[in-house]
Amino acid sequence: PGLLDSSEVPSLARWLGHKALWVIQQFRPGRCLDKTYDGLKPFRDEELQTMRALAAGEVGQCLIRGGNGSGEKTWAT
Repeated sequence: PGLLDSSEVPSLARWLGHKALWVIQQFRPGRCLDKTYDGLKPFRDEELQTMRALAAGEVGQCLIRGGNGSGEKTWAT
């Protein structure tokens, strides 16, 4: 949150290219080097899925790590 939003995903995905594997990882506040980020909320699952859908046609594979705002090591293809 704050560094990337859905509007930037298509151009980043095109830059990565069709052979790329892009892993979008959920943000986990609490132990950030820059303490100003500790107060931010993680992306909603719907936002992560939207980002993945926007990248889908441009990269070889796009995965989500740590959905549900949990930071767990879960993967969605």
